[in-house]
Amino acid sequence: MDKKRFIWLLKNSVKITTEEYPDSIYYYMDKSIERQIKLHKILDINKLISLNYNKIDKSNILFKQDTKNTDLWINYKKIWKKLESNIEYKDMDLWVLIGDLLKDDSNWKSYTPLQHWGQ
Repeated sequence: MDKKRFIWLLKNSVKITTEEYPDSIYYYMDKSIERQIKLHKILDINKLISLNYNKIDKSNILFKQDTKNTDLWINYKKIWKKLESNIEYKDMDLWVLIGDLLKDDSNWKSYTPLQHWGQ
């Protein structure tokens, strides 16, 4: 995975909120969703894809945004590890790289990247 793919996933993953965790936004992506996004782009369809948190495969949650504490949890197995292996950064360097990528986007500049589940 490269930086461009990381940003694409962050911007295009389906956002899911739950009543159980009102301060969290989950970012979900699987192959089916990715195909739908590409098809919508080709057909110039501006339609939101909605999902039910209780019916999804939780292993496909890529990010968890904690709106209360401004933390962005990153799935280790699906994102962090792939960035680490392709870019060959040590954990701290990768943490800085992801922080810099977030700062480049005004929607994310106040968030702190944290490594999370899936180890």
